[in-house]
Amino acid sequence: MHRQRALLLAAATITALSSGTNYVFSAYAPQLAARCRLSSTQLNLIGIAGNLGVYTSGPLWGIFIDRHGPRGVLCWAAILILVGYGGIRAIYLSTPSSPGRASTVVWLCVCSLLTGYAASAGLNASMSTVARSFPVHQRATASGITLAGFGLSAFLFSSIAHGVFPGRTEAFLGLLAGGTACGMVVGVLGVRPVSCEDVSYEAVSSTTVEAYTDGRDPEARMTALALTPSRSRSADRVTLLTDIEANDDGDDDDNDNDTDPKEPLAQVHVLPAEEITGKALLASLDFWLIVVFLTLRNGCGLLYINNVGTVVLALFNASKEVQADPFEVARVQATQVSVVSVWNCLGRISMGVASDYAKTRWGVGRVWFTLFIALLFLTSQIAVQTTHDVANLATVSGLLGLAYGNLFALLPIVVLEWFGLANFSMNWGIVSLAPGLGGNIANLIFGRVYDSNVKQAVETTLLTRTFRLLTRGGIPADPTDHTHDCTLGTDCYAAAFRITTVWCVLALVVGAWLVLRQERKTRRRREQVCQML
Repeated sequence: MHRQRALLLAAATITALSSGTNYVFSAYAPQLAARCRLSSTQLNLIGIAGNLGVYTSGPLWGIFIDRHGPRGVLCWAAILILVGYGGIRAIYLSTPSSPGRASTVVWLCVCSLLTGYAASAGLNASMSTVARSFPVHQRATASGITLAGFGLSAFLFSSIAHGVFPGRTEAFLGLLAGGTACGMVVGVLGVRPVSCEDVSYEAVSSTTVEAYTDGRDPEARMTALALTPSRSRSADRVTLLTDIEANDDGDDDDNDNDTDPKEPLAQVHVLPAEEITGKALLASLDFWLIVVFLTLRNGCGLLYINNVGTVVLALFNASKEVQADPFEVARVQATQVSVVSVWNCLGRISMGVASDYAKTRWGVGRVWFTLFIALLFLTSQIAVQTTHDVANLATVSGLLGLAYGNLFALLPIVVLEWFGLANFSMNWGIVSLAPGLGGNIANLIFGRVYDSNVKQAVETTLLTRTFRLLTRGGIPADPTDHTHDCTLGTDCYAAAFRITTVWCVLALVVGAWLVLRQERKTRRRREQVCQML
């Protein structure tokens, strides 16, 4: 059993590595913009298309995975990601004959959308299968490792590309097409559910119930019901416990009833919590609070991740009296992408381990970590506005990567524990619609703010707008054309980050609301269970 889970975890992590390449967009976006003569707004539209593919397809993939398993979804993922990146590469190679055409932007958006669909399929299949195959006390850690692969994807592919064939964007895109498709094939072969015996009724020790009733494990999604040899589990008791889970939104009394049961516990069974999905999910206030929190947080994350290359360029243009060396700009851009990716990976692993440990050891609910995540995001958004030297930008990238990794390691497990395992893929797919909204709005804001600060006015017609960013790993087609370069430093984009700073404050309020609601529910549930015992 342990060997099967280890093989599953390895295959799922490889699949996740192939699913996170949307975050490497900023590694080739500047050169794509220079080659195709795209404005910052047009470039962000292409990035938005990829994000839309990731987030809008989640519910559909989730339904298919819940009903038919991960294999068929992963087959589609391999095909879509090969076509998507292969199409971007073909457009990149054929563009010089007719740069700046509207059809070029449209086809780039379509290909980016396909890569997003594939990424969503791969991540949902791997994450859902891991969540179903590991016991409760290991679930967040295993999911965190899988998600760490997703976060490390940008670093892996960017490092390989710049180490093996630096300056060759077409080769980089070819690597993305072939490498990610192979990763999905590994998923087809290795991502298979492993039976998890603790999902059904399972005997546990009496200390588990004591931990639950005395508050040391207050957020357990499984409700403990003790049975003595002379006492059986009656139907009305089971019904009452179900009602507690479904109808615990009311106010709680100030006095907790933490009295341990007097009679000895001979046997204890764990009752799975009620599954919530469909209309019941949409009617849940907790669901909508999670959606709002994720929308605000993801908007802040994608704003920086998708535009860090442009941020580097703006800081270089403001700090150099002469035009910066394109290769030096590309090196720093690659460094920032790598820093974000590595800390994203570390954030996903650390949050899984930390939340598992805090919950098991001290009974601290996972939802408390939303406050920590919100503060990390707030710090990163303030820091990017006050960083005027590109040499100090790595600190911002590290903070943002850590916060983003923490976010996506924590919330899937919260959704699983609060709304149940049976329909987890579909539920998380529905929740995942939120990041697409926040990220796309934030990216459009950045594009408009940056374009409004270029050093000279240019035509705004979609067919004729030209945008020359220095390339990542190579010289642009016309290095002397910098009509769309902004030389104002942080002022090129600060207004966009001021908006997301406000979003961070709002998310902190929403996170506090989630904590208060869950603590109130936990206290009420504990009181009811104590009375049952």
